[in-house]
Amino acid sequence: MYQLEYDIERLEIETFFGYLAIFIICFNHVDMINLNYSWAFFHYILSSVSKVAFFMNTSEIAKLSKVHPNTVRLYEEWQFISPVPRKPNGYRVYSELHLKQMEISRLAFRQEFIQNNLRKKATEIVRLSGREQFKDSLRAAESYLTYLQTEYEFALKAIETVKNLLQNKSITGETYSHKSVASMLQLTEETLRNWERNHLYTIKRNTQNRRIYTDRDIQKLLVIRVLRSAHFSITSIAHLFQEMEQSKKKHRYPANFTNAHLFFGFFSCNRRFNESIKDSDG
Repeated sequence: MYQLEYDIERLEIETFFGYLAIFIICFNHVDMINLNYSWAFFHYILSSVSKVAFFMNTSEIAKLSKVHPNTVRLYEEWQFISPVPRKPNGYRVYSELHLKQMEISRLAFRQEFIQNNLRKKATEIVRLSGREQFKDSLRAAESYLTYLQTEYEFALKAIETVKNLLQNKSITGETYSHKSVASMLQLTEETLRNWERNHLYTIKRNTQNRRIYTDRDIQKLLVIRVLRSAHFSITSIAHLFQEMEQSKKKHRYPANFTNAHLFFGFFSCNRRFNESIKDSDG
C-alpha cells in the first residue's frame, strides 16, 4: 500500500458511516431499542478513520473487506462504491473512501432480509453512499432505523397478542371503524379488504353494512400483519390460525408460556405445512 497525506476533511463522511452503523447494529440485535452496542460501534467507526489516505489495488481492498476481488468489481458496477480511477496501465486504484463504502455494503447485506422492502431500503442507502450523496444517505438511514423500530414494536405486540389469544384473555368491548383500524396498523384499507376476501379473518357489520372491528379482530390482524411482512403466504397464515384453534381446544397454556415457546410453535407449524405441500407435490 502507498500512503499519501490525508488532506481532505471527511467529517461528513465519517458521521454518515457512524450513523449507518447504528441502524445496521439495531437490525442485527434482538433488542433493537437498546442502542448501547450501536453507539459503541459508532465511536469505533469514527476513531478508525485514519489521517492517512491509503491507495490500494483490487486484491488489497478485497482482502481488507474479506471478499473476493470479483465482488469488489461487482460493487463498482452496481454503484455501491464510488467510481474507481485507473492508472495508465488500466489497473484500478482504490482509496480509503472505497474501503469504507465496501464496509458499509458488507454490513448492510450480511443478514437475510425477511421483512418487506428492507433489502430495497438497504440498497438505496448503499447506492447513495456509492454516489457520495452522504446527506441523502444519512436521511435514508435515519428513516430505515425508524422503520425497523416500528416493525420491531409491531412484532412484540404480535407475540403478546398470540399469547392472549391462546390463553383466551379477556378484552374490552370497544369497537373500531375500518378506516381507524387501517390507520392503527399502518396498513391501507384495501389491504384489510384483501385479507378479508382471502378468509384470513371475518368481520361483523352494523345495520348500515359498515365493518365493525373489535379488540379481538385487531389482535388477529396484528398477527397477520407481522406474518405477511415476513413473507408468510396467505395460505400458510390461514393454516397457522387453524393450528392455533386446534391447540386451544387440546391444551391449556401455563402462565409462564414464553415467547420462545410461541415462536417455536408458530414456525414449526409453518414448517410442517410446507413439508406437507412438498409431500403432496411429490
